[in-house]
This record gives sequence, C-alpha cells and structure tokens, in this order.
Amino acid sequence: MTRSRWIVLSLLTVLYIALRLPWIGHLITWDEAMNLLTVRSLVSHGQDYYSSWFWRHPPLVPVLMMLVKPLQVGFAERSELLMLGIGVLNLLALFVVTRQTVGLLPALWAAFFYAVMPAARFYDLWLKPDSPVVLFGILSILFYVRGRPLISGVLMGLAFLSKEMAVFYAGGLFLLWMIGGERREKGRELLLVAVVTVAVSAWWYFGFSTTLQYFTAFVTDSSTQETDVWQWARPWHYFLSRLPVDLGWTGVLLCLAGMITLWILYRKRQVEASALWAVKVLIVGYLLMSLSRGKGTWWNICLFPLLAVVQGIGAYGLILALRRLRETGNQVLTAGFQAALVTAAAVFVLNVYHTDYDAYLRLQDEPLWWGTTASRETAQVCNQLVNKEDRLLITPMYYWEDPKPKPCPIFVCYLNEVGVLVRPNDINVTNFVDAVRQYKIDWAMVSPLPGVGEKALIEPLMRDYGLQPILLRGGCIFKTDRLYQDASTE
Repeated sequence: MTRSRWIVLSLLTVLYIALRLPWIGHLITWDEAMNLLTVRSLVSHGQDYYSSWFWRHPPLVPVLMMLVKPLQVGFAERSELLMLGIGVLNLLALFVVTRQTVGLLPALWAAFFYAVMPAARFYDLWLKPDSPVVLFGILSILFYVRGRPLISGVLMGLAFLSKEMAVFYAGGLFLLWMIGGERREKGRELLLVAVVTVAVSAWWYFGFSTTLQYFTAFVTDSSTQETDVWQWARPWHYFLSRLPVDLGWTGVLLCLAGMITLWILYRKRQVEASALWAVKVLIVGYLLMSLSRGKGTWWNICLFPLLAVVQGIGAYGLILALRRLRETGNQVLTAGFQAALVTAAAVFVLNVYHTDYDAYLRLQDEPLWWGTTASRETAQVCNQLVNKEDRLLITPMYYWEDPKPKPCPIFVCYLNEVGVLVRPNDINVTNFVDAVRQYKIDWAMVSPLPGVGEKALIEPLMRDYGLQPILLRGGCIFKTDRLYQDASTE
C-alpha cells in the first residue's frame, strides 16, 4: 500500500474518533447502567440488586471494564473510551479483511462509511459487549480465509465469550464454506474451527451462564416460565424497516449498489467467493433476527460494520460506473454524476456530525428514550435537593415493567452518594410512614403504578400527612423528615 493510502486510512481513523469523542459521557441506558453497576459490585465484592447481572452475558467485556478503575469517579467515561478503542480496532480489522477479499479502494470506502454511519457512531460507545464480537468475528473470518483454522477458531471462541450474537459470524462462516470451492478440504478446516470455538467458549454457556434458558425462550417464545418477551414482540421485518434510521437513505441506496456491484464482480470472476463474507454474515444475522419472537432494538449493533463493507463496495461500483461514463465522452453527464456523488457524501457527513445523541436515541427507540431521560431527570433533581448526610427512600420505577423490580440502574448511576433505603413501588402509605419513622428518612423518591398505586400512596400522603410532592415524569419526590420529627415529639 502506498504512502498516500496510509495517510487516507489514518485520516479515516481520525474521522472515526472525532465523530465519537463528543459523545463520551452520553446518556446511559438500562443495560449500560446495569453493566457499570455489576462490575462495581463484583470488584467491591458486593451482593446487591445488580451483582447477578455479571452472569447474564459472557464475561469478556465486564472483565475488560474491571481494568478501568470501576470504583473511582469517571468509570462510565473511561469505559466509553475503552469501547472507542475497540471500535478503532474494528475499523482497522474491517479495512484489512475487505482489502484482502475485495480490494484496496472498497476497503477504504468501507472504513469511511463505518466512520460516518449514524447508527455505528451512536452505538459504538454503548457499554455493551457487541463491539468485541465484531472484532473477533471479523478476525476469525480473516484467518479462515487465509487458511489458519486454529487461530480462526480461537478468535471465534473469543467472539462467543463476548456475546451470543457471535452466532451471526459463525453462521456467515458456514455459508462462506458452502459456496467456496474445494468444499471437502475446506470442510476439515471448518470442523477444526468449530471444535476450537466450542473448546474456547462452551465452558461459560454450560457452566456459568444463568440466562441460556431465558434467551432461548426470548427468541422462540416457547418457555412456560415467566419472561418479558411480550414487551419485545415485533414484526419479522422490524430490523429491515429500520435500515433508513440506521444508515440514512443514502446509506440504504449504497447498500443496494454494493449488492449489485458484488454480484457483477463475482459473476465475472473478478473476485473470489471470500469477497462475499460480509453479505453472508448479514444474511444469517438478519434472518435470525427476523425469525426471533422478541427483538431488542440494539441486536443489530454487530452488523453495522458489515453494512459499511457493502456500502464501500457500492461506492466502488459507482466509481467504476463513473469511469465508464468518462470513456463515453459525455462530459455533461459525467460532471452531473460527479456532483451528485460529492453532494451526497457531504450531506451524509454533515447530517451525522450535527446529530444530537438524545434525539437519535429517541429516533431509535422512543420508549427507551422516555424511560432513560425520566430516570436521569429524577436523579438530577434528587441531587439538587438531597444532602450527602440525608437519608433517601427510593422505589423501582414503574415504567420499566421489570419482571423482577429493582431500583432503576439509570437512576442509581446518576444519583450522588447518599444513604438509601429501598422499598417496593407498590408500598402503601402505612408501610411508607413506618419506614420513614423507623429509619429517619429525610427524602423519598417514589414511582408508584399510575392509578391504584397513586391512590394507595401519593393521595394519602397529601391528604392525611400534608406532604406536597415534587411531580416528575417518572415519579415524585417528597420531603419526609417532618414525619419522624413529629412522631418524636408526640
């Protein structure tokens, strides 16, 4: 690769970082808050509402988060920088495998579109284990293509130790073998990859994971046990219909151009079967997600880099088309085509740069945005009112519909250090007052169920005890010290 190409790749890496750095310290969502709290709990040897979350997903990312000082201020921001670093490695791995399987120019374009993709910019900083899946999954495919099945298996095993979504990459690798030549010889290599993958990762799934049955039920809706799949039941085309939100319409059109270009190149034997690796992973990923009964908005995070590969091939195809236009001598048409490409690229970058984080979260998942911002707002108000020496009673937030209600992790992450007493959100006024008097509670943040819960708690507190609530979107705050002070003078 020439010096100029290295400079371009370096600039693309800088662009990738520059577009994400402003979002360090972003609004923390439920799963991110749970990951932060479970790592803190594990490091401090705590047993609380969040300690069991560590066993919910494979351990690689929580273990990495333990390295960035989880008990010190700024843990969330350091963890986001960790995710940013993994994202940079993803960009470089994406470039390397695309360069080897398709070509240099498509690889550079793929790196560009990954850097500026709206959804990738948004999710790359999320404190979830998807980014390492991308890194190890891509590298596993790279070493498989290079004929190194042992290393490929180790890397695929690490992908599975990051998150269950590694099955997308494993399935894509199988499809790649299906369409490749010399299937019998390659079959031995694929078997070795599978055996090593199982040896590296199976110990977690069958020895330590506490949610294997839950996730199976979540996907198939086949369990007789209580699950929350009903909250996440969405139509089969849910993820496909969200592509304009994830990529923008320009990105969708580039994906279509990439599919067409790849088909033409493969049909003309200008590329080998390995050039189809990204498409194969995408087919497996979107097929499995479409068949799943429950669908989390974030399930497709580990597929965004592969969509960038297809976009990069699409841009390469459009450049080839432009060269052919030049050969026809039609300067007007050629100039118009060039202007359209430049304008589309400029609009694409500007739209991504000016995107607001909270607004894009709302676009991705409005209920998640509402609950997340409501919990942050409630914690911020508590921080303004509650002093460090005060005692605060809190309840779970009713709007999360958690099968096992716990104090909202988002609220806990944003709450300043203060003594806390936890009570269920269906607490009645008698038990509430008894708790306040017994533990000398100065403030209370309650989030009862609308209707029956409010009648059982908020209305009696106002009517019988003269307490006035500070009403917020997700609950309300009471100044409660007078309850135990009045009782002590009786």
